[in-house]
Amino acid sequence: MPVLLLLTACTGSGDTAQDSATPSGTAPPGDSGEPPSERTGPWVTVSTADVSSCGLRDEGTIACWGADTFGESSPPDGEGFVDVSAGYRTSCGVLLDGTLSCWGDDHMGEPPDGDFLQVAVAPLHGCALGADGEVTCWGDDGDGEASPPEGPFSRVSVGSGAFSCGLRSEGTIACWGSDADGRATPPDGSFTDLDLGDDHACAVTVAGEVSCWGEDDYGQLDAPEAAFDAVTAGAYHSCGLTGGAALCWGADGQVNFGQVPAAGGDFESLSAGGWHNCGVTPTGELACWGADNAGQATPPEG
Repeated sequence: MPVLLLLTACTGSGDTAQDSATPSGTAPPGDSGEPPSERTGPWVTVSTADVSSCGLRDEGTIACWGADTFGESSPPDGEGFVDVSAGYRTSCGVLLDGTLSCWGDDHMGEPPDGDFLQVAVAPLHGCALGADGEVTCWGDDGDGEASPPEGPFSRVSVGSGAFSCGLRSEGTIACWGSDADGRATPPDGSFTDLDLGDDHACAVTVAGEVSCWGEDDYGQLDAPEAAFDAVTAGAYHSCGLTGGAALCWGADGQVNFGQVPAAGGDFESLSAGGWHNCGVTPTGELACWGADNAGQATPPEG
């Protein structure tokens, strides 16, 4: 979403079967002195999925890059978007009038009508935050992932592993859907940011610490000690912003294609995808690093 120091959900990054071949990769920012795939342009936010990404420009247009097998990287022309969520098979955006616009495969069905502020899509379901603070979801509901509790909420995020979570207006977190590995059992406390990956989730406490829960096969829950402003969860890794610098963890062994480690850079927002990350700099430029086998880490010029 176009909010500074809030990270965009990595929704839809989870169906990794599409990318079974070893991805090629780009280096993280700072490793070679120049951020890879950096483009000058008026970007305000970016959202990453498994093997695709979408960015929102300041005039309200959307550009997507990477895999486009189902049309998920072919957004509609025109201005007027205020939020975007890249997904596997389907991507969605919120227009100025609060309506949802989705493109790609229609396997999730038509998005709901309403007045929305934010949208998040996963491979099989999506959720949107209404102007009234209530969350509306659609698509697959086999584990209750599309049946949210009552709000009010200030943010919603969805995971590829059939679960969803919302940040309540008072700072607590509520999750619904599959609770495998404890992914739908958030910690107690008060939080300022929240994001879901494939089968895990992370949130920033009011004290600036990151707390993660769910699957931890690759160390994606093991956040380092730092004062974080925001957090984003990928398929098997997680990243946070601390003083504008990107700090990532997880993705141990064969699932690391350059997306971890990453430290440094100067970002206003950041999004962790399947095996890549993208961020928006304070000058409105985009920088991506990690797997680039489908072009997901090579954003267009502004």
